[in-house]
Amino acid sequence: MQILRISLSISTLGLVLAGLLSLAAQQQNPKRQSNPFTSSEDVVAGSRIYRSHCASCHGLDGSGGGGGHGGQGADLTGQLRYGASDEELYSVLETGIPGTEMVATFFDGKQLWQLVSFVRTLAKAAQPGTLVGNAERGALLFAKKGGCVQCHMIGGKGGRKAPPLGGIGSSRSSKSLKNSILRPAEQVLPSHWTVQILTNRGEKVSGQRLNEDTFSIQVLDSKGRLRSLMKKDLVSYNINKKSAMPSYEGILSDEEIDDIVAYLSSLRRKRL
Repeated sequence: MQILRISLSISTLGLVLAGLLSLAAQQQNPKRQSNPFTSSEDVVAGSRIYRSHCASCHGLDGSGGGGGHGGQGADLTGQLRYGASDEELYSVLETGIPGTEMVATFFDGKQLWQLVSFVRTLAKAAQPGTLVGNAERGALLFAKKGGCVQCHMIGGKGGRKAPPLGGIGSSRSSKSLKNSILRPAEQVLPSHWTVQILTNRGEKVSGQRLNEDTFSIQVLDSKGRLRSLMKKDLVSYNINKKSAMPSYEGILSDEEIDDIVAYLSSLRRKRL
């Protein structure tokens, strides 16, 4: 009987230990649950991770090899082939995709969820809705009266001072586009922050701040060149976290804004 009691005690202890180990594993790796990190602060944190580790392949705007500031990775702005659910996307980011250049990452659970939250902002396909504007008139307004082409590039034509808009209709809803035209300062992601730099050789560099660490900063300058500058070689370095784009409320009529929204909504990416 004593042997039986000892055996039962060992079995019970084993079950308890197994349960504790399982609980600890779940706490360390929160993959099997809904995303607990979806606040605006988490999205911003995820955007920082994306810019420093993902943008070189998938592009700053998530368009991958399809355009914009893209690289050679997959287009993340529409329906994802891998990662339809948040849990699936978490798994892809954690373990990679065998046979592709998408390798496993080294981020912890919270960072992975924050990255998921940011990638979802890239993958928000335009919601179906009735467009009241005229896309042809919008194209003319974009190029002339609105002056948008001076800063934004579409189809290889336009300025480089602001994010490219080729294919923007695939990733932004008409409501979101209209809000960006009327209230551009409402939400400025770190990937859209600009910098003004003066080097110790007297060179002035301005453009988009891509990444930064203790010793260096990477910038996409106004000519579309990727620059990596050592901080020890800088005389001044200023970050502008505000949107350089003015509000067009009161500058363009409601009808003209609707026309530009219709034009931007018509810009769709071709799926490869």
